[in-house]
Amino acid sequence: MTAEERRFPNEVFALIIDYVYDDPASLRNVALVCKDFAVMSQSHIFHTVCLVKRKHISHTDLFKRFASLLSDTKQTSSVGKFVKDLDLYMIEDFSMKCQDALVSILQNLPSLNEIRLQVLDFIEQIHTGFGPRLVELRLTGISLESLKDLEYLQSMLSSSSGLKILAMYDCHTWGSDLAKESPFMIILPSSLKIASFGSVDPELLHIIALGMSSQSPDLDYLILDDSCEFDAEIYTMIWRSVGTRTRVILYVCGGFFVEPYPDNMIDCTAELKTTEITLLCSEHQSTAAFFPRFISGLPPTVRRICIDFSALVHDELGGANSWSEFDAALIGRHEMGLLERVLFTCTVRTDTLGFRLRSWKEARAQRSILDRLETLLPRSKDRGFIEVDRRKMYLQVSDSVCSVCDPSALRVL
Repeated sequence: MTAEERRFPNEVFALIIDYVYDDPASLRNVALVCKDFAVMSQSHIFHTVCLVKRKHISHTDLFKRFASLLSDTKQTSSVGKFVKDLDLYMIEDFSMKCQDALVSILQNLPSLNEIRLQVLDFIEQIHTGFGPRLVELRLTGISLESLKDLEYLQSMLSSSSGLKILAMYDCHTWGSDLAKESPFMIILPSSLKIASFGSVDPELLHIIALGMSSQSPDLDYLILDDSCEFDAEIYTMIWRSVGTRTRVILYVCGGFFVEPYPDNMIDCTAELKTTEITLLCSEHQSTAAFFPRFISGLPPTVRRICIDFSALVHDELGGANSWSEFDAALIGRHEMGLLERVLFTCTVRTDTLGFRLRSWKEARAQRSILDRLETLLPRSKDRGFIEVDRRKMYLQVSDSVCSVCDPSALRVL
């Protein structure tokens, strides 16, 4: 269709595509309407490619099919330029045949800058094929069992001079003595803006903490959980390396809620220099009892606190005395001039610690806690420094966005 034959200007086509860009099924249907829609929708349809094992297709066949699609015909080879995000999940039957296909795939994705992978075998191929153009790397289920594995990882990070997002989830050394055998440390790229570490074992997190202590990264966001609750030394090193402008997002649903509360873990937060901290938690009978102790350990620099409850995990809340102590702790800090605002939210966490979580279809989102907070914390409410935000429904920690999003920002989960 020529410009003269078009009934609508390009802006109208763009508006329609923009409206359905996050709905793959609708995008595919729109692309069939006319050539203009097909051309404009390609960058959205092929933005993310997920190579996940199908029921009747092995990983080898899946990789070979995609490699063939990218290189065999003029019709399909152009698809590669639209792919920016590649997901490689559950690669259990990785083989040399897979490896050859992967090399071919990476060579034919010139715009690729985001990768999620679940096996260490891919590290060398990514290191060789990307370098400065890799912007986002997410590693899950990685087992680093030798010094050579760590060297592979460090080599790739060192060569990724443009890396902005690094997320490591469920990564382990499986009880090896790597940290004791050598003074090895993982140095994060100076370009990094978002670092996320969840369910990382103490040995590996210690190696990362050593690197952060050696060369402090200038991060916008640091997302961390409490899975190493008995290793306060690790957190102390990390907190000391975090600058004043870094926003810390701390997941406190695990070890911090184990009674008796690990005082040394709470005390080490005194090393923080940041002005704002976000705490991700769930409704729990220990919640209210935990926060007074935690807040009392925060340094004077932390003036703003966000507490986000999970909308999908519910339990009995603590007794009135615990909430009264929580209220008193907030008042005490506010009266000392050390607390400007406490923001409460209750969200569905679709992408926490940098990784897509399973769909909680069996769970029903419930935000009744927000209706009770002002009653549970009456003195703080009267002082006017607590806020309850009922508009925020989804927590998204990805794609350079570490914030609690309005419903309008996420049409489709």
